[in-house]
Amino acid sequence: MMTEKKTGWIASAAIAIFVSTALPAFAAITIKVEEGASEQTVEVISDSAVALESGEPFAELLIANPDIADISSISGTTLYVLGKQPGRTTLMLIRNDNSIISTINIRVSPDITELTTRLNEVFPNEEIEVLSANDGLVLSGTVSSAEVVSRALEVAGHYAQGRISNLMNVVTKETPPEPVAAPQPVVVEAVVTPVDPTMVQAQIRAILPNEAVTVHELGGTLVLSGNVSSQESAQQALQIARLVAEGAEVSNLLTVAEVPTCKVRTRRGGELIETTIPCGKS
Repeated sequence: MMTEKKTGWIASAAIAIFVSTALPAFAAITIKVEEGASEQTVEVISDSAVALESGEPFAELLIANPDIADISSISGTTLYVLGKQPGRTTLMLIRNDNSIISTINIRVSPDITELTTRLNEVFPNEEIEVLSANDGLVLSGTVSSAEVVSRALEVAGHYAQGRISNLMNVVTKETPPEPVAAPQPVVVEAVVTPVDPTMVQAQIRAILPNEAVTVHELGGTLVLSGNVSSQESAQQALQIARLVAEGAEVSNLLTVAEVPTCKVRTRRGGELIETTIPCGKS
């Protein structure tokens, strides 16, 4: 059991947690923490855990949002990260002298495997596909009625409430025409050429080279996902996709990255001035 140390330079939103418990029975993956890494990302499934092993002993652990993930120390160099609900948060490993060993990005995703199994059990005759997009879920495929769509979204809501995108299509049953004496005219159906998502993605990255935008095709709909630096970049990517797709349906699942801020205090004469500025990357 480690004792908490006061660190005035840590943002007030960060919460220090020091808990030593038995190993979770469901934890099976051990990830090495890269010493000095500031952008390492660890993927965790909701209600599952992964073990992290530090190259040097840590004295303190801090998790920015314990509602997203929880931490449990096993030894001076090993800890477990438990995914609680979909989302993103940050974990810090601290030395005795309050210096940072490593800053780790924790991404908790919904359990797609369990949800897929549950949908197949509830709707055995429906074609429903589940995909993970950022911190939410996408349901696609072809179903027999609008009622199936509503019930499938209700089931998925138990795994990622408020973060479900619906791309399911309802099959419309055609009624056979009434027999008539006159011959029926031949109807020529227009052939719709599907849009290549790779071409759309290449065009977006050519115009916005600094934005990590990925394009997928789901049931005839182009889905944009990934992280962008601003709302303006997200709108530009959406406009580019619509122009290249020539009228095809486009779904925007882009996430605008939040810019962290730091408080800087300076003294001018006898007056103490506090300023908020964007934090620089280490």
